[in-house]
Amino acid sequence: MQGEYTMRKFQSSIEDPLNQYSGDKQKRKAKRKFLILFLVIAVISAGVPLYIFMGKTQLVKANNATVEAAKDIHPLSLVYIDSEEKDKYSLSYGANDFVSSKPGEYKITYELKDLTTDKVKKCTLHFTVVDTTAPELTVYDTITVIVNKEYDLSKYVTVSDNSDTLSFENVTVEGDVNAAAAGTYPVKLAVKDSSGNETVKEIQVVIREMTTQEKFIDSIEGYWHIDLWTLRFRYDQGEYRLDAAYFMAQGGDRGTYKITRMEEDFSDVLLSWTYQRNNEQNKKQETVFIEANFAGGFIRVDLNDGEGLRKYQKVNDIKELEALIPQ
Repeated sequence: MQGEYTMRKFQSSIEDPLNQYSGDKQKRKAKRKFLILFLVIAVISAGVPLYIFMGKTQLVKANNATVEAAKDIHPLSLVYIDSEEKDKYSLSYGANDFVSSKPGEYKITYELKDLTTDKVKKCTLHFTVVDTTAPELTVYDTITVIVNKEYDLSKYVTVSDNSDTLSFENVTVEGDVNAAAAGTYPVKLAVKDSSGNETVKEIQVVIREMTTQEKFIDSIEGYWHIDLWTLRFRYDQGEYRLDAAYFMAQGGDRGTYKITRMEEDFSDVLLSWTYQRNNEQNKKQETVFIEANFAGGFIRVDLNDGEGLRKYQKVNDIKELEALIPQ
């Protein structure tokens, strides 16, 4: 009986050798199909971006599926063509609701065109925009203001953010500053964006008294007038400037001045005024020493037509100055 079964099995293998293990092959094939189907479903369920396939190569890929919020990120900057022959393709994108500065989930459909065949294939990629960057709060560690001068903290602070539009109005300020009393005042600044990212800075505001030189400059700043001549002392972009104009001329002689000698009560002041003459015959720079008793309103200066002690009248603004000019 045993020998008969062995003989039958041997005869069957000779007659049909290709089907000897046909049952096992079919089982393995079915199992492989099931695993592939399972993996595809798992990928889709997990939200993993799908890519365009041309042959067996993934050509369009995301640089990163998670994007840090920023203003004006172009959709094409989020992806790349993964091919050594990427020059044979053109990449574009369709309409989308992508806002790079607003955290959230976005979908962008890309179109990959094969320039050799004009065939176009589409794919939709998923991106998550997040905001983990705190606002930028720019301010000096120490702000110095002269006592009784205008104190406006907003002029010293700038705020920016990668997602929100922020300004000084969004800054929380802790600490009181008395601009009328000299001293050092601690101030705490904080700003937070809509994602909860916060920046905090602690600074000092120093209120100080004027120096003697500053008191002098403050007292002479503005217009001084005699006859048809006008002098204007001013502070401009880090320099102390003096303009001398004849009959309200638009040009005139303009330059910078330095304090060479000064008494505490401004009764004896010597200024060194370096300027460029505004005429065709003489373009060179010249230096004139201006002797003055600003407390009494006397100024001695060379104004092209000779020098001498002149009594000048200080005026408050340009309208008052115009009223003094003969019509």
